[in-house]
Amino acid sequence: MTYQELSTKLITLGQGLQSHPATLSGESAAKVVKTLGDAADKLATMLRAAIKQASPAACELRDLLSSESKVFDAPTLKVLAKKLAIKLPAGKSATLANQRERLVSLAADAEIADKALRLAKTLAEAHAAPPPSPTSHDDSLRALLRLGAKSEDEIELELSVGYSDDILRTLAAAAGLKVTTRTKRVDLIPKLIHHARRMFENTYTGSGE
Repeated sequence: MTYQELSTKLITLGQGLQSHPATLSGESAAKVVKTLGDAADKLATMLRAAIKQASPAACELRDLLSSESKVFDAPTLKVLAKKLAIKLPAGKSATLANQRERLVSLAADAEIADKALRLAKTLAEAHAAPPPSPTSHDDSLRALLRLGAKSEDEIELELSVGYSDDILRTLAAAAGLKVTTRTKRVDLIPKLIHHARRMFENTYTGSGE
């Protein structure tokens, strides 16, 4: 039986039950109703999950992770998964293909496929763009202003994968942050995110902290 045939049969059955709700009775009919109801619930759950997996965002995300396989290696997938609070499979059996599909599946189930796609595009763009190399104070400020137009998640991903420690320190110095050669990137990135966002808001909205 095809799904379309099942759909037609269920519609016909439903219409009959609505028209004659009190016609059936007895233990035998009750058992059939319970079995059918349980099966319908399971099928509905499967259908909802399948619809999520087939959403435009999930499909585009799946295509992006596959087509940009050099970008979305194990470390980059781990970064993306962490931002989405998704746990990827580990161990020898956890191939990159499995991890990519798992990420799409979990993102779709959690209804965050749109967010996952947006962040994945940010990562792909960061990998594709030439490494930033501001040569002046003004260059650094322009780079921060450009970053400030993005969301905090997008800024963090771009800084994490596309910027060297030296460039992060250069941007931090332009932002007036105290930095030394021993300042760690994990400490710089949150401060740069805050400064970039505040700089953008002050420049284009006149607000900011």
